[in-house]
Amino acid sequence: MANKKRRKPGAVMKGGRRWYRRWWAVLLIFPAMFLGLAALIVFFVTFATIPLPEDIAAASTVILDANGDEVGTLNAEVARSDIPLEDLPEHVPNAVLAAEDRGFHEHGGISFTGILRAVFANARAGEIRQGGSTITQQYIKNAVVGSEQTFIRKVKEASLAIKLEREYDKDTILELYLNSIYWGRGAYGIEAAARTYFGRPATQLNINQAAVLAGIIQQPERLDPIENPEGAMARRDFVLDGMLEEGWLEPDRHETVRGFDLPTVTNRTVVNRGPNAYFVDAVRRTLADELGEADLFRGLRIHTTLDQRIQAAAETALTEALAEQEFTGAIVIVDPVTGGVRALVGGPDIAAQPYNTAVREFRQVGSSFKTATLAAWIEDGRSVETTFEGPSTYQVPDGKGGTHEVSNYGDRSFGTQTVRQATQSSTNTVFVQLQAELGADRVIDVASRLGLPSEREGQDGPVMEPVPTLTLGVASFTPLEMAGAYATLAANGARTTTHLVTRVENLSGEMLWEPQVTTVQALEPADAALVTDVLRGVVTRGTAGNAAIDRPSAGKTGTTDDNRNAWYAGYTPNLAAAVWIGNLDNSPTAGITGGSVPARVWAAAMRTAHEGLDVLDFPAVTDPDEGASESPTECDDGFERRYPPDGVDENGWYPQIQTDSEDAEGRPCVQVSPEPEPAPSPTPAPTEDPDAPPCVSPLLCPPDSSPPPSPSPMPSPTPSAAPSDEPT
Repeated sequence: MANKKRRKPGAVMKGGRRWYRRWWAVLLIFPAMFLGLAALIVFFVTFATIPLPEDIAAASTVILDANGDEVGTLNAEVARSDIPLEDLPEHVPNAVLAAEDRGFHEHGGISFTGILRAVFANARAGEIRQGGSTITQQYIKNAVVGSEQTFIRKVKEASLAIKLEREYDKDTILELYLNSIYWGRGAYGIEAAARTYFGRPATQLNINQAAVLAGIIQQPERLDPIENPEGAMARRDFVLDGMLEEGWLEPDRHETVRGFDLPTVTNRTVVNRGPNAYFVDAVRRTLADELGEADLFRGLRIHTTLDQRIQAAAETALTEALAEQEFTGAIVIVDPVTGGVRALVGGPDIAAQPYNTAVREFRQVGSSFKTATLAAWIEDGRSVETTFEGPSTYQVPDGKGGTHEVSNYGDRSFGTQTVRQATQSSTNTVFVQLQAELGADRVIDVASRLGLPSEREGQDGPVMEPVPTLTLGVASFTPLEMAGAYATLAANGARTTTHLVTRVENLSGEMLWEPQVTTVQALEPADAALVTDVLRGVVTRGTAGNAAIDRPSAGKTGTTDDNRNAWYAGYTPNLAAAVWIGNLDNSPTAGITGGSVPARVWAAAMRTAHEGLDVLDFPAVTDPDEGASESPTECDDGFERRYPPDGVDENGWYPQIQTDSEDAEGRPCVQVSPEPEPAPSPTPAPTEDPDAPPCVSPLLCPPDSSPPPSPSPMPSPTPSAAPSDEPT
């Protein structure tokens, strides 16, 4: 028998017609579907109850650390207070109707024309500008059915909206809505919103303020006027235009108000002040995306990965460095095995700086991105002992038929260097050659596997563009993202999803949400071990000497053009951390490099964070020829190897380094005898930038009140181990 050609299941039936075009489908299946839908609507209209505003209220949500201890709460600073519709100025409800439901007085609970209008408006704008739900449906959604995107939920919402319209008049429904809708910052109802954002009762809202409040209903967590003034302004203008179109605002008044700036908004926060405030803020932002911010104020119990001891260490290190400074910064510490964030600090103090730079600030990462290029080089089977010329400048093709000039920090020439040495001295002109041989796409692939995002919601285009200078850190990431990527190396190439929350429960203990945490082998263990071996040299004899602690560590510094951003990302086998220092307005800092303040903050935080933890060593490299020298590390008589903090004397100075005396690995040895002779005047300790500003905090640089223990000058470093960072 001849073989018959098999038909794809469910595609086309006998006769060439699809199943839904058969006569029996038209007569049986479709009528049954419509009858079922009608039955659901009748059921909900008949038996479901309609809740009143008191059923929707904010309640404090408790946030717990990894041990189950309370570390903070999410609550509204202004208590909800219902207000009669008749007490409000007419422009307040009109602004809300212009924003959310211009046909409110015409429909019977659901609006098919509104749905179609929203579809066309959003398609024309290329983004979500209007929603199809009526105010009546929104009230039902907030009061009873929730925001779960299911067919049954939408049917229940529509049916209850019809029932609500039959039982109450329009003014009552509008009043119910205004007193229960969520406005952001934990505020439920128009009265709480007016006091939260403007510090005044709703009865005193002017047209500008009413239009701003009405505009942010669509996405309260994304349209806060302080956090997103451009978005809030666009929505305000949309509301004012709607009021004009509906005849609720005179043309001259519309033109006048539209010309105003955004009204002054308060800095009220829903996060309690305290040592864990930035971490709690990051938790709120994470769950606002997952659950919707309105649901966060319903008395939840949020379990997190926070370690309060490590959090305190991170906050102390950062705040001391930022004391009396104009710049700001962030530090994030991650457990590389579990992916849990143990500490997160996004500024000096959340009261003075509510903006959480640890999770919200996307900044160019400079040479700390070179680690991805190094990993790609090693994964490609290349040797870290391969040599390249490291001239002061190098012409790299720009991909458009021309060239782009790349320079080393200080226009220094490093001669011939191995890849290992170029990593330690962070030689730009060598790393652009590495990328040219590998290809930018290969570097992007490895960076993505390490944990750096290749795309980001709300951002047009890829995060990492395949440009010739990609390896120099022109892409932008948050401190949280950088800490997660370096945690992959700390876990010997195993990437575990970085997360702050382990689960969310309601008051009854029922789990409402948990993250999807996975672990994948992003980099082969042997390759990851060799990357770590090279990065250890950055600490022991490269640009990150200030990051040395009393246990094995590895990392990479990074500094961008004009010292706008300074980074240090590093790790031990126990923990990984990233530190960023910069200005909120992205202006240049006063000569701060990745090897200065960020490295010192990292060391101070990690030294305390590791107290009580076992001293672990990194895995040995597979090929001894590719790894560090196994020769003894003895120093000559009268010298010893000492690195900060162990090498800091009682005055806070780092001992002078006698670079003409080295151990077998070429690392500098510190002179401990004979005793130095007194110096006639103080000699500043060596820094990466001779023009650095005067020191204020001990973490910025050693105090200048006492002379160093040795008056001997610092000789110039050798090209293969230059302790200087570079802008890219």
